[in-house]
Formats: sequence, structure tokens, C-alpha cells
Amino acid sequence: MLVVMYRVSVGPAECQPSEFQCRDNSCVNILYRCDGIEDCPDSSDELNCGEFQSAEQIKRLMQQRLGSHDNVAIQK
Repeated sequence: MLVVMYRVSVGPAECQPSEFQCRDNSCVNILYRCDGIEDCPDSSDELNCGEFQSAEQIKRLMQQRLGSHDNVAIQK
């Protein structure tokens, strides 16, 4: 199970430089921006990302997140 941690800013932008601010003012790790997985509660981290990422790119990103190089499989 993958757990995504985010925090909510009540006022103006209060995300750290290493974080992406979602449209709803929550903050997620900047590495989660445009990774093919919706991490913001409002999915804004996947908006305006340009070219779709390949399954291999997504697999590498998931391996980085999970800290494993063997336990990630992409099914077609």
C-alpha cells in the first residue's frame, strides 16, 4: 500500500521550497509533481504536465518512492 502524505496550508502559500502547492493549498513533495500519480487531494499535481510519461518512467518513479528496485511491476 502506498501512503501519500500531504499537509494543508490555511492561509497564503506556506509550502516549503521542496514542496508543490496544490490548488487546495495542501503541499506535497515536489518529486510527486507530474509523476503520473495523483497525490494532491484535488489532483492538481498532475495538471499541465505536458507529455504523458511512459510506463518505464512511472516504474522508475515508483521504485524511488518505495525505495525498492525489485518490487514494482507495471501491468499492461
